[in-house]
Amino acid sequence: GCNQQICCPLILAQCCPLILAQCCPLILAQCCPLILAQCCPLILAQCCPLILAQCCPLILAQCCPLILAQCCPLHIHKISNILHILLYSLRRWNPVSL
Repeated sequence: GCNQQICCPLILAQCCPLILAQCCPLILAQCCPLILAQCCPLILAQCCPLILAQCCPLILAQCCPLILAQCCPLHIHKISNILHILLYSLRRWNPVSL
């Protein structure tokens, strides 16, 4: 629930504690702790601990420990594998354009 002096739309948002609170889009975002919380894009990013947290691009980066953590580029072969999977799934959904 969101009882910290802010109202979030019930269906399309979630409450992240941020001093009082902030609203994150429920489907497209996740709550990542940063100081108290921040919104990270759910599909395209992950929460990486850095001091408290940061958002790393999920496809192009990963969380790497450096002191606490930072965003590191994925290895090239891993990127190409992911791109290959994405292209394959796109072809399955839309075989005409690709």
